[in-house]
Amino acid sequence: MLDEFHTADRSVRTTLSILLSGRLVTPVENEQLTVRPVPLLTLNPGEAKTLEGRLGLSAPLIRRALLVNLDAVPLPDLATAGERAVEAARNHGPLVLGAPQDDLQGFHDPIVALVRNVFAREAHERVDIEIVVSLTVGMTAFIPDPVPAIAQVAHGVGLIAETLGWARPGWIEAVSEFRRGPRSQPPRTSALARRVPSAPPEANTEQVSAVCPAPASISLVVPPSPARRHTPVPDLDLSDELRARLIWFAVDTGQSVEEPRLVHGRK
Repeated sequence: MLDEFHTADRSVRTTLSILLSGRLVTPVENEQLTVRPVPLLTLNPGEAKTLEGRLGLSAPLIRRALLVNLDAVPLPDLATAGERAVEAARNHGPLVLGAPQDDLQGFHDPIVALVRNVFAREAHERVDIEIVVSLTVGMTAFIPDPVPAIAQVAHGVGLIAETLGWARPGWIEAVSEFRRGPRSQPPRTSALARRVPSAPPEANTEQVSAVCPAPASISLVVPPSPARRHTPVPDLDLSDELRARLIWFAVDTGQSVEEPRLVHGRK
């Protein structure tokens, strides 16, 4: 649990990137660290035009996360009702986590289609489908039947997508149609998730604010990459040092680095 992440100084946030990178095994000081927990990060978004600027996270980190804006969720008076949740959790006891009952290998394409019918088109680049696939596999530990397990996860991610204004209008109907799909064989994309056309931006419904007024919607815009200056080396992801070596090699050998050459019968 990384609480108040935005108040940590830069060195602390850099260290915590080990937990946020998404890698299960990462090298640390000539050793390998196995990261087992799933981090839960909380912060108050800052003032910026882009989502990256408001959260202080890079685009890849955002894509690997499941985001929720709790300012858009109406909450009860926690001063009077908050203890009920704590008491209920205390009386329930620890959850027993079993092993997944299905790897859902035959359901990958339907899951992708369903997720795209839950999230608005402009939010597709903000969601890592494989994270949702992993969640659905894990859900089969609680709901062994694949179709209801997938629908349960899709409903959950749809609820949090609504808090950011990322949900496609009619997404609940798409999830319900998926849940009613055939159970006897892996469902096909066309038979499960009905394509619901996106409504124009002005048709968005007003969100109910929480105790405090909800802030403006978080922008989905990815900050533009800086323009790459033209060089005689092809547009590859090369370091400046390697790019200089290629130019020197081309001049020394009289070869052009812009035209493809056949080497041992291959380009």
